[in-house]
Amino acid sequence: MARTRLPHIFIIEGIPGSGKDTLTTTLVELLHKDARPVYHYPEEALSFSYTHWYWPGITKARLSLMESALDFVEEESRRHPGAVFVFNRFHLSLCISLNESSPDAGVQERFSAIIDRLRQLDVLILLLQLEKWKIASVLHPERVRRDIAWKLFLTRRMRESPYNTPQQFYTSNSNNSNGWYSSRDSPIGRERLPSF
Repeated sequence: MARTRLPHIFIIEGIPGSGKDTLTTTLVELLHKDARPVYHYPEEALSFSYTHWYWPGITKARLSLMESALDFVEEESRRHPGAVFVFNRFHLSLCISLNESSPDAGVQERFSAIIDRLRQLDVLILLLQLEKWKIASVLHPERVRRDIAWKLFLTRRMRESPYNTPQQFYTSNSNNSNGWYSSRDSPIGRERLPSF
């Protein structure tokens, strides 16, 4: 079904290197042309950068940030009904890692409540896709060349996973995310796009 009006919230999702930053920058520039309040949040705003991954207690902190972000969206939307919110990652696929790590029921319940809140809002999820063959060439080569912390992160993730390469890991991650976004558990209003 085609949309007849601009969504209130854009959530841009995809694996590393799929073009989230490029799409976010373009989208924010276009939205600013309409002279409306545009709130843009990079993935670091919700502590979803790879540099946060191993912080103790990070899952509960992330859920708190997601809840606070939605509180702000709802409150600011009442003040400025034309406001638009752009999240470069809201990590809705967090449910996949929650299921794998078997956290306490309270964490699962909080995540489910966040999803229920999103269903009540006018959200469009833009899920960027990469062809399998392209994953190897775009996993942030600029980071690999200069960022030792990124290399350490990938090495640790590979040691903890059943995969031998980052490409296998992110291909699996992409497949799992696609499955979740296609399921009834995902908030409505999603579009799959090729990478940018």
